[in-house]
Amino acid sequence: FPVTIPIFVNIARKDEKLCFHVYDNGPGVHICEEGNPENSLGFELIRSLWEQLDATFRFANDPGCAVWFEIAC
Repeated sequence: FPVTIPIFVNIARKDEKLCFHVYDNGPGVHICEEGNPENSLGFELIRSLWEQLDATFRFANDPGCAVWFEIAC
């Protein structure tokens, strides 16, 4: 596992939404015992945040990790 992994952040306005894209080229999200990273505490916190903001959220895990948020503005 590399000591330093660059993290890339892209923020843009698209129509009436703010779009956030955060990604890296690291090892990706660890899959918890249930086989679903969305069952982890970290994803529970993210889910709570995006529900409060009425945002959409998705992630990809190959290679590295990528996360997209879209929030109405």
